[in-house]
Amino acid sequence: MQALVDPRFKVRKAALVALDQMDGSPLQSGQVASLLRAPDNDVRAAAVWVASHHPEWADVVLRYLDERLRDPAATAREQDALRNTLVAFSGNAGAQELVAQLLSDARLGEPQMLFLLDTIDGSTAKQFPDTWREPLAQLLRRPSPAVQMRTVELIRRRALTGFDDQLQALSRDAAAPDQLRASALGVLVMGNPRLARDQFAFLLSRLTPNSDAVLRQTAARVIGRSAPDRDELLQIARTHLGQADPLTLSTVLECFGTSRDEAVGEAVVTVLRRSPAALTTLGEDRLKRLLTGYPEKVRQDSEPLFQQLRDAQRERIDRLRRLEPLLTAGGDVGRGRRIFFGQKVACSSCHTIGAEGGHVGPDLTGVGAIRSSHDLLEAVVFPSASFVPGYEIYLVDVGNDRLSGVIRSQSRDALVLVTGPHGEVRIPRSQIKSMQRSNVSLMPDGFDEALTRTELTDLLAFLQAEKTGPQNAAAR
Repeated sequence: MQALVDPRFKVRKAALVALDQMDGSPLQSGQVASLLRAPDNDVRAAAVWVASHHPEWADVVLRYLDERLRDPAATAREQDALRNTLVAFSGNAGAQELVAQLLSDARLGEPQMLFLLDTIDGSTAKQFPDTWREPLAQLLRRPSPAVQMRTVELIRRRALTGFDDQLQALSRDAAAPDQLRASALGVLVMGNPRLARDQFAFLLSRLTPNSDAVLRQTAARVIGRSAPDRDELLQIARTHLGQADPLTLSTVLECFGTSRDEAVGEAVVTVLRRSPAALTTLGEDRLKRLLTGYPEKVRQDSEPLFQQLRDAQRERIDRLRRLEPLLTAGGDVGRGRRIFFGQKVACSSCHTIGAEGGHVGPDLTGVGAIRSSHDLLEAVVFPSASFVPGYEIYLVDVGNDRLSGVIRSQSRDALVLVTGPHGEVRIPRSQIKSMQRSNVSLMPDGFDEALTRTELTDLLAFLQAEKTGPQNAAAR
């Protein structure tokens, strides 16, 4: 026990860990409390880790958490330990009250608030504490777009209800970032698929090709999940579908699946007949499912589309062969990197290279060393052709909605489904009616249509040149 006060911090840390692992450990909460305030980061982190495994020490731990979570100088390493401890105690009433107080503290800065929201997202409490709801509603009104966005994501991921008034206000706030407004609407349509006229008009205006790619995809997903009336469906089909790029068209089409109106069905068929590139972003099964409920005349008129799809399937190998020369065309790696991390197709919103990017799809760090050039081409042009293990797409039926995404995590009580760059939703298992594998990737087909030949050549050159493994990426 004397080693716990040894002047050498490495000795204190080793003694603490060793004592904790002993059968019938003699460690007392007071001893750990003193180490929680040690001047050495490693000792403090070890003390937090040990304390997180002792729920009976809640009072000591909560006093420390209250002190450290209010300190903006907490190091990143210390924050990881604090997060793990707070998650471990998230079922404790005292910890829940502490979080509620911190969320309501206007003196806390943006980084601290984002840290708290991340921690709440990882909470293992089976029932979302009621004491957290009002503070979250306040955060939606806080003048920090980053905090507002993170709060919206939390509400979506945990499928929380009771925030409609605040989300409606956000969606109509012309001064708010477009992505925040669209994300707020994405939560609202989960509870009520009918969009107001002004909300519908806002989303349609963000489908244009000059909009940010992530914003375009978010707007497309919200519209796809919504329930437009007949006039709105006709407006989408006649005005917007013909201009939609391959990254958004197949997503928007989902909202047409519940209509039975002949004029609406004919408008969709007409658009697809005039847009061969758009048609190829759909599969035969999806098109059949989309048109199933329409009158017989619509289904008869759609037969040439199905023949086109069957022909397109046979031409797939030829299409890849025609694009193969781009792999050796001497693309510019630097320009390819700018395309990958740029806004036109927003590859980095879903994929990481090095320390940059999103985590919806597989980490592409070093992909050029493990995938052949032909594989890279096929993955870009036909992303549904194969799936990296762990990134398979699942269709989850929750009764009044069907969600599609990658399973981020799952427990006995719920699973977390990643539905897109700014979309994660926590689904209680009690709400799941069925779940099955999908053969359609979240990444849409058609990148070779969305990019010019030069841009595609540069992007492929960048991916082929990406040879550094994940373990070495941080050293770049």
